[in-house]
Amino acid sequence: MAWDIGVGDDLIVPSDTFIASRLAVSYTGASASSRQASLAPSRANTLP
Repeated sequence: MAWDIGVGDDLIVPSDTFIASRLAVSYTGASASSRQASLAPSRANTLP
């Protein structure tokens, strides 16, 4: 709501995220589209 997101807006959220990310978008009346992101291994926040 702080960014004037509302009914009629379509936001992209990561497909492998916590459900609260998607619910926050739907709470504003906007719709959420899930997308799989491709990250380079050097950019990922994981340990080998």
